[in-house]
Amino acid sequence: HYITFIYCIDSWASQQTSGYIFCSMNVFVHSIMYFYYALNSIGIYLPQTFKIYLTSLQVGQMVLGLSTIIIQKNN
Repeated sequence: HYITFIYCIDSWASQQTSGYIFCSMNVFVHSIMYFYYALNSIGIYLPQTFKIYLTSLQVGQMVLGLSTIIIQKNN
């Protein structure tokens, strides 16, 4: 999490488009994760398929985010 935070701050300071995309995806996925955790904390449990979907979303976010960064660095 700290590396992502540092990258997001650096991207904002240097106005890198890949950083904006990466940070936006990260915020989107984390808001879903924390909503899920909030539901669990009050005793509302979602089905196992939601957990699988959430994990897939996290992995997809990392793959797309890193791909965006690599593509921008190579251009």
